[in-house]
Amino acid sequence: GGGRFLRTLLCVHDELGPVVVKVYHKRPDSPSLEPYRQQLQQIKLQLAGLEAPHAWPFQMLLETPGAGYMIRPQMHANLYDRLSTRPFLSALEKRWITYQLLQALMQCHEAGVCHGDITAENVLLTSWAWAYLVDFAPYKPAYLPADNPAEFSYFFDTGGRRRCYIAPERFYSDGPRPLGSLVPQMDVFSLGCVIAELFLDGKAFLGLGQLLALRQAAAGSGGTGSDNGGEPPEWPQLVGLDPEVRTLIEHMVQLDPASRWPARAYLEHWKPLLLPGYFDTLLHPFFASLLPMDTDARVAAASRVYPELQKAEAALRMANAGSAALWAMGGGMRTPSYAGTTVGMLGSRGGGATAAAAAVTPMAAGAAAASTEAAAAPALLGDMGSLLEGTVPHLQLGDEDDSGFIIDDDEDERGMAGRSDALHRHSALADPNATIDEVFTEVVPEHQVRASASEPWSPDLTALPASTSREALVLPAEPGWAWASEWVVEAGQLGERDAEGWQYCEGTPGRAA
Repeated sequence: GGGRFLRTLLCVHDELGPVVVKVYHKRPDSPSLEPYRQQLQQIKLQLAGLEAPHAWPFQMLLETPGAGYMIRPQMHANLYDRLSTRPFLSALEKRWITYQLLQALMQCHEAGVCHGDITAENVLLTSWAWAYLVDFAPYKPAYLPADNPAEFSYFFDTGGRRRCYIAPERFYSDGPRPLGSLVPQMDVFSLGCVIAELFLDGKAFLGLGQLLALRQAAAGSGGTGSDNGGEPPEWPQLVGLDPEVRTLIEHMVQLDPASRWPARAYLEHWKPLLLPGYFDTLLHPFFASLLPMDTDARVAAASRVYPELQKAEAALRMANAGSAALWAMGGGMRTPSYAGTTVGMLGSRGGGATAAAAAVTPMAAGAAAASTEAAAAPALLGDMGSLLEGTVPHLQLGDEDDSGFIIDDDEDERGMAGRSDALHRHSALADPNATIDEVFTEVVPEHQVRASASEPWSPDLTALPASTSREALVLPAEPGWAWASEWVVEAGQLGERDAEGWQYCEGTPGRAA
């Protein structure tokens, strides 16, 4: 890709295979890139060892006198491209990706890492829809001038799509650039915009002009973005979406950063309806157990576990049906409230007595749903884990799996071992020696003969000279006959039966039986 700030190249590494390389061409007066290299290296260390990772930082960082290079493995597709590729994502697949993106943001923030540039292009998907958040951007400015769109275009509008998912509080109007770094609420706003684009089937949610207009309106309305009695801004782009989807997005893109929740709170609050409980208790642990496997082992594992997945999904759907009714009775999704201690780098933020009271009923319903699912999940996951026991990963150091990931020493010691342990922890009940029914189709070329037009065809393998090839035989005259491959009948087989019971006898090729 061509950008003024960074150039993106697809390269082939001698050992790593296909890789994506972000290149920064240094000017003669450019300062050293060492501080940024240290920041990216620190992010890599902070995100290392995740049991079910949805965040993938740059794996190699290089600097030469003329350029700096950031290298990561190539993936199957980014979210923006996937939205325009057939078969298009279903509503349930979009919710599954939303769940994974909230998991990714939770993993980052609880590890003390902010992304800084969350877009649909920076969400990568494997061929089996496991999502990763990539291309962390601590080297881009945390604050941008509102009256100079050129700086935004230089750093953030690299694709030329004219969309802007930067949190409004990152823009300043007067005076020097504010001091400070990224905070999690900024990423929450950006992820809300990406989720909106996901459910809008790739249509950009916000542009720079729209965002700056909302920011200006918020400055004159006490931070709500509206002059209409303090009401939040309307989002006509979201008309037509499911109510729970729209409420989630509207909550994440609030102009007041203090009103946005941490990712963990969104996962907990929206689980009963928008994010089915079996995502958390069933699908996510199962998909995470597939990460260290190669393609063949992954297919074998899915074949073994599929019956258990069907039973588990049916049981958890029944549990969700009851909890959804409780959730609706408790206030539904239209007036979300969250009180208590937040997680990660957000510290503590308590709600008042009124907010806490408003949150009791829906949150209690969500807790009831979670407890119901948790009671059924261990046994079901135990069945699945035992079925997976017989599937051994085949990846070796330096190999590349179908998602483009390279298994290095660190990954082998931390990631693969951790995920294998997680898989074994779910193993308990089912027969580990369960087999897979396989069907083999064998095509055997034969010389068919029949006594008359009313008789059926039958094979006639006549006597042949030693090492006779197919050119010495004559095919039937009817259309459709062809030789499938070379075959030879040895002279020693004449008059004898082979291992399959065929008998070779004297005769002339093509004679009627």
